[in-house]
Amino acid sequence: MDVHGQHHVRPIQTPSYLVLTTEVGAHYNPLDRLCQPHPCSHILISDSHRLGTLHNTRMLLQQYNGPDRPLSIFQHGLAGLAGGLTVSFLATPVEQIKARLQVQYADGKKLYTGPIHCAKTLIHNNGFFRGLWKGLVPTMLFRSWFFVFWSSYEVRTTVVYGRELRKRGYSDSAVSFIAGGVCANTFWLGGFPFGELGLLGLRTRNVGIYT
Repeated sequence: MDVHGQHHVRPIQTPSYLVLTTEVGAHYNPLDRLCQPHPCSHILISDSHRLGTLHNTRMLLQQYNGPDRPLSIFQHGLAGLAGGLTVSFLATPVEQIKARLQVQYADGKKLYTGPIHCAKTLIHNNGFFRGLWKGLVPTMLFRSWFFVFWSSYEVRTTVVYGRELRKRGYSDSAVSFIAGGVCANTFWLGGFPFGELGLLGLRTRNVGIYT
């Protein structure tokens, strides 16, 4: 796992989407469709946006502090929060389309021919904003936990693990790796329930009409 705690969990998220967004019994094993193709090309764009916002917010906060005062733990958390909230507007429609394409075969029939057709169907039946940005609030609640991720990452690299592990001879890279893994687990433990709320809103599969 890298220090961002996100890129290497996508194969694990695929069966979780299937289990959480389909009817009970639709998937007897969370691995039964692990190898099914799904549109994950948005990962590069969304993660670039999130980390870019994190970096730019840190720069703005550093300008506010001045050159002699480093960012506080709280300010690192604010930068993470800014990245998580802003990328929610990009991620919500993409995650929704991805989930619907993954679960559309549960009833034995194909509802969408692809991502573009899925988006057009949702917009036609529900309107542009309601069609594509349904579940925005749970997505923002889920990604707001990047405040906890980045603030705790800073704590662990500079205080908790930084001191103790360096005393034991660990390199800066090893400290960053361990802190990133622990912080990623903290992020998922807190944010997972909100992510599940967003997925539960995608249960409907009747040609994209929301109930």
